[in-house]
Amino acid sequence: MKAVIMLSGDSGSTLVGELVAVAILGLALVVLLSAISTGMMGMAIVEKRVAGENLARRQLEAIKAADYQENPTVQPYPAIPVAGPYSVAVTVTHWVSPTGPFTTAAQSPDSGLQCIAVTVSHDGEPATRLEGFKVRR
Repeated sequence: MKAVIMLSGDSGSTLVGELVAVAILGLALVVLLSAISTGMMGMAIVEKRVAGENLARRQLEAIKAADYQENPTVQPYPAIPVAGPYSVAVTVTHWVSPTGPFTTAAQSPDSGLQCIAVTVSHDGEPATRLEGFKVRR
């Protein structure tokens, strides 16, 4: 019969030690994947916001470049082309001179100052809102 001789420095790993090591590696992997997932969701939100801001800025610049319209409901300001899940809404309010607030109804005579609000939505949810002023010159 053969005898097994173990030296004092030899030791093997135990099942418990292996399970703990696998559990630690699994936990580290879960944390890493959740961090990547959170980062990707954050990037998607930022992408929607940046695209919305760009569309709103382009729309506001197109309105500022156009001629002043005393009643934009009758003769609206130009609209930029929008593709995909985005939509652009423009609200024009008129300044009631000399001391009044802005109102949505066109004034007669026109005060020559309008507040233009551009709201960009993504899949029906507002993403960005920019406001600017249009002055008759």
